[in-house]
Amino acid sequence: SSPAASDVYKSQGLDRSIVRPLAVGYRKLPTGIRTVTSNFLNNLSNLVTIPNNALQGELSKAGTNLARFGINSTVGILGLFDVATAMGFEEYQKEDYAGRLEMLNDLNKQYSGVKEMDGNEFRAHTIAIMEAMQEIYENERAED
Repeated sequence: SSPAASDVYKSQGLDRSIVRPLAVGYRKLPTGIRTVTSNFLNNLSNLVTIPNNALQGELSKAGTNLARFGINSTVGILGLFDVATAMGFEEYQKEDYAGRLEMLNDLNKQYSGVKEMDGNEFRAHTIAIMEAMQEIYENERAED
């Protein structure tokens, strides 16, 4: 079989064996626990969003997301509570990571001594993880 077909098969296997059971288990948690889990993951996702904003020249968004991360990580106890929104800091939509990941993977290939990773595999797995986190967060927000 082709490498692409093998990657799809591996991704489907990960989905069935890891992602789906986690999502099903997450849905069974009490609302309060889901909310703080969602807040924590959203806060953590700012670590990806801040550099992404800066690399795209969106310094105002990067600054706001950095402030949100700092406030929620300290006053909000590691991001368990979304204090920044209550303080009036706007929450931006998370953006598609594909383009930025492609650029970062290309830089990794050019400037590091690390063995080259297939760009499609790198993007597919990283995007799947980030989108799963984002989907959990968005579904939680939709229920509130």
